[in-house]
Amino acid sequence: MSVRLLAMEVYGAMRRVDELEKQKRLLPAGSSEEDELQRQIASAKVQLAKLKALMEGAKD
Repeated sequence: MSVRLLAMEVYGAMRRVDELEKQKRLLPAGSSEEDELQRQIASAKVQLAKLKALMEGAKD
């Protein structure tokens, strides 16, 4: 995969993490959705880290 495509994927993953974190902040305190959003955020952060690592490897 080219660096440009990886960069686009990283950008999309960053936006996903930001959007999920925003949704979590907007939830009312004690919401039942909070745990699920936290799981989604953690998963999205793992995916973002993997993409960043791939991009770093592609640069070398």
